[in-house]
Parts: sequence; C-alpha cells; structure tokens
Amino acid sequence: MLLLSLAMMACTSAPDSGSAAEEDPAANAVDLRATFPDPPEGGLVLSTPDYIIPAYSERQFCWFSRYQGPDVGIDYQATYQSENGHHVVLMKTLADEDDFPDDSAFDCSDRDTLPMTEMEPIIFGRGIDDGDGSSSIVLEDGMAVEFEQDTRVVVQSHYINPTPDDILVRDAIILGLIPTEEVEIWAAPFAHTAIDFQVPAGKEASVSFDCTWGIDATVLFVGGHMHEWGKSFSLDWTTQGTTERIYEIAQWEPEYRDRPPVNEYEDGEFTVQAGDTFTTSCTWDNTTEAPLGFPEEMCVTFGFAYESKVPLICAPL
Repeated sequence: MLLLSLAMMACTSAPDSGSAAEEDPAANAVDLRATFPDPPEGGLVLSTPDYIIPAYSERQFCWFSRYQGPDVGIDYQATYQSENGHHVVLMKTLADEDDFPDDSAFDCSDRDTLPMTEMEPIIFGRGIDDGDGSSSIVLEDGMAVEFEQDTRVVVQSHYINPTPDDILVRDAIILGLIPTEEVEIWAAPFAHTAIDFQVPAGKEASVSFDCTWGIDATVLFVGGHMHEWGKSFSLDWTTQGTTERIYEIAQWEPEYRDRPPVNEYEDGEFTVQAGDTFTTSCTWDNTTEAPLGFPEEMCVTFGFAYESKVPLICAPL
C-alpha cells in the first residue's frame, strides 16, 4: 500500500507548546473530518491535511504531492469528503514546484492563485453518492487511466460552510492501481467549460459554446455542472450535419451542484467521431446583489471516454 499523507494544518499555525488549547482554532471547530478505509491491495490513498473552514465562508484548498510509484493504470477511484464539501478532485499539475512545493497545502480560493491552465483532471467520477460519504467510479476490467511515475498531483478541496461554527475537515482519494501490461483500453475524462462569463446582479443570463472532438471516442457517461444559481442546462451533439439533444435539465435544482444527474452508456452505445461537436448551454438566475462569474458559477459538461490516454479539455470561452 502506498500512503501519501501530511500531518499538518493548512489554515492555522500549530500552537506553541506553552499555548492554551483555546488558542488553537481547531480546538473550537466542529470536527467533521472524513473517515476512509484502506485502499485495495497495491492501491494508493491521498489524504489531505486538516483544514479549518470559518463560519459562513467558502474556501478552496490545494494540496500538492508527487506520485513516486511505477507507471500504472488507475481502474478505481473513491473520494471521501467532509460534510459541507462541494468537491474533492485529483488533478495533474504543471505548477512550478518552487511556488507550490510537494507536501504542502495552499488556500487556492482565488482562481488566480492556481490558474485552471496549470491543472488537468486525472480521473473523476459520476458524482453519485455511494451512501457512506463517498463517491466512486469503477472502470471495466482491462480499462484504466494512465498514471505515470513522478507525476505531480494536486488534490483540490472546495467547501461552503453555511453554519455559525468553524468546521474542521479532511478529505481523501483512494485509487485502485493495475500494472500497465494489464491495461487493454486507456480511458480519460473530458471537460468542456466556459470561464469568461458574467451574470449581472438580479438578472438572468445564458451562455452557449461549442467544443469539437479531435478524436474518435466512445463515451461512458456524460453530465452537467452548475452551482446554486443555475436555472437550466442542455447539451447538443452535432454529427454528420444532424443535431440531437442528448442531455437536458429544464429545471436545475441547487442539490445538482454536488450530485448532478448523469447519462450512462453501455459499452459501444455512444460513439463520437473526430469533428463532431458538443454544444453546451447554461442559463442562470442571479438572485444576489453582485455579479456572478467563474468560479462562483460554472457551466461544465463533463464525462469519461475511451480510447485516450490524455484528458480531453475544451474551454473556448
């Protein structure tokens, strides 16, 4: 078992040995730290530091590490996140190690701290709750996501604390790993997202954008992502001059932010060809007194497809 964990507080400094316990912010926070099992044999667990999320606040933290094992395939992922968590995701990072050292965590709530261009997803699930505080994805036998030796990774944890108490949280990601010689099909996530949009205060607004597939691929599942101010979401597929609506949520619900509906497909049921286009459309209703933009709100089509060793990322807006 490979264990990558760090016993540190990302949001506070450890108290001096002579300090009173009440001076430690963690001592007065509600302990919501997630528990998680051991990984499967030969697997890997990525356990974040403890974080303090202040009362009535939103925070995002990025914890950096490096995969030291041999080249492998990931065929299983389970994520464990504390209550009030928005997401915990595993990504490869291109960030400068001098700025973001291994085994360190940073408040990355400001998107300029760690731009999206310096990260790409490695694997993510369907957002379906397994009922024990976890969400998992299990790939078919012989299918895996490439995970190379010496890959720098970042675990991004996003929280919204609507309570009057500070909360103490901790997340974990468990991976199942198989030797590369056992991989028959390489799969990868895809994400189509708009980042340059603004929803005026007290107004509705919409955005629509196209992403063209650069390869032939078979889609395993597809879903949409918006936040609390989402009103509707749709995805159209254009192939050989014909357009078909393949995913639609006419009335977006706030709970879909964390657990959106997904369309799942049998092996070979849904294939796209190079040159096909996905058109994502989002409408928001901004009930706040300030304009909304990314990342307070989002417009993302996400999914998983094969055969590809690299994530399929499109951000045209």
